[in-house]
Amino acid sequence: MEWIWKYKGVDWAGMILAVASLYYLGKRKKRGFLFGMLGNVAWLIFGIMSSSLANICSNLVYMGFNLHAWRKWKKNGWSDPSK
Repeated sequence: MEWIWKYKGVDWAGMILAVASLYYLGKRKKRGFLFGMLGNVAWLIFGIMSSSLANICSNLVYMGFNLHAWRKWKKNGWSDPSK
C-alpha cells in the first residue's frame, strides 16, 4: 500500500485538481483555470519528486496556457464559438 502514497499525495492532488478544472471549465466557470494552475503546480512538484523532466516541461507549458486563458477571459469574457 505504500506505493499509493509514494509521492506524498502530490500526484493525487494534481489529479483531483485537474478533474475539478475540467468540471468547472465545462460549466464555463473561470475558476476552472485556477484549479488547472493549482493542478499544474502539484504536477510540477510530482515531476521534481519523480525526476521527470518531460512532466516538468509539459506542466510549465500547460500552466502558461491556463494563465493566458485566465487573462484573456478576464479581459474579454467567455465567447460562444457558435456565434
